[in-house]
Amino acid sequence: MELSRAGVESARRARQRWLPSLAVLVLLVVFAALRLELLRGDNVKKGWDSDDAVFGLMAKRIFEGQRLDIFYWGQNYMGPFTPLVTAAVAGVRGALGIEPAVGPWALRVATFLQLAAGIVLHLFAFWRLFGGLPAFAACLLLAVGPPYLLAGGVRSGTEMSFFFSSILLTLAARDLTGSPVPRFAFGLAAGLGWWMNQGVVFVLAPYLVVAAVRRFSALPEARRPLEREVLRFVAGFAIGYAPVLLGRAFGWFPVTYTFQTRLWPDGGFWARLGTFLAKDVWLFLGLDDGPIGLLARASSVLALVFLASELVRRRHVPPTDWIEKALFVFLILASSIWFFVTAKRDPGHERYLAPAIGVAYLLIARGLVGLWRSRRLRWFTTLPFALLLAALCQNDLERTRQLAQEVSPEVLLARIRRAGYQVCYADYWVAYKYQFLSGETIRFITYHGRDRNPEESKRWKALPKPHGLVERSLAVREFTPEDEANQGGPRRRRGLP
Repeated sequence: MELSRAGVESARRARQRWLPSLAVLVLLVVFAALRLELLRGDNVKKGWDSDDAVFGLMAKRIFEGQRLDIFYWGQNYMGPFTPLVTAAVAGVRGALGIEPAVGPWALRVATFLQLAAGIVLHLFAFWRLFGGLPAFAACLLLAVGPPYLLAGGVRSGTEMSFFFSSILLTLAARDLTGSPVPRFAFGLAAGLGWWMNQGVVFVLAPYLVVAAVRRFSALPEARRPLEREVLRFVAGFAIGYAPVLLGRAFGWFPVTYTFQTRLWPDGGFWARLGTFLAKDVWLFLGLDDGPIGLLARASSVLALVFLASELVRRRHVPPTDWIEKALFVFLILASSIWFFVTAKRDPGHERYLAPAIGVAYLLIARGLVGLWRSRRLRWFTTLPFALLLAALCQNDLERTRQLAQEVSPEVLLARIRRAGYQVCYADYWVAYKYQFLSGETIRFITYHGRDRNPEESKRWKALPKPHGLVERSLAVREFTPEDEANQGGPRRRRGLP
């Protein structure tokens, strides 16, 4: 009898060891299967805009050993991690003799690597916090993902905020489940994350709040010295953020605008919150208003209602660590919703909330797992989850289909080459995009909109004439003195539509 029990226990432990590895494998296969089409043929050159292309141009400067920018060109936020990863991918391509080494393929793979790593880190964090089944279900939704995690482009550094938030989430999960994380290590990750993308605040701030609550609610003899903890965190943060601090002190980058958001929306907080709950939350979750999307919305509401009822039905006081984990998850969602309803609303705005999307899926998955564990409802539970996956897959496939139908950027580039222009003036949304996609065989100067690199523009202007002008209709003609007199147009502070 004892041997039988020992055998069962041994089998259970072995299963616990290989289940996370199997889950990681499944997630990576699903993630790759939905995105391989974006790397094939002409598709790899589609889906980009000039904001994305600046990352590629930064990566090219790194790869060629010219410069390493502390921030995204023309602003004082969003660091160079994606360009660094792109340059590393380009290094592998170059070593294999693949040309061009730096290009849209390397940039897209760099975004995929960050998103895939972030999903795996989410899996480990959620597994610690709420168990294997909810963790896997939530990360499967993440692997399929809303359109802004499909990575057709990289605008606003979504992949960086997601990846570095995943690191902080994993460290926080370890700390909240009895595996203390050195404060210096957490500070270092926070400093690096804050440099690369300030979206990490959606995970960093909630963890600091929970850590403070934990400390002041602990017995005096169980508390660690506050001054020592703070100093270690600050020291780690300062080292992670050191390039920015040193750059500001020694003038390594020009002082320009940084990321800003209002503390209160123009139309009133409650009105904006109502709009978010009625409409924008579905964009955040990646669920459209088609038939399958509407059913998936109903499924997510059902899951959250069941989760809430399950919490209300608890007849005992939850353990302290459960309260800490619940507070952590709630604060991540609360802080992200606050940002959404107070910041300026523009198309694709939900991408800023990428650090919180995993937690939202986790709550839905936890509710569905609760339904599944109820034997009378087990047969019914697979349908809502299947609808969620189907709705997200449908959106991703539609996005891929639209991308494949885009006109190839080679059409405009061929037109410019036939005209014999090596330097062209163009609108912001044309200039950087086509300079990157041409492999910089054609240089572009921003004609209307924000010039993110005026030093290079001065060099391009000095190159032999004639220069071309790409009009808004994408027609190409010679750049004339009259055009030069009209250059610039109304100055837009952010250079965004």
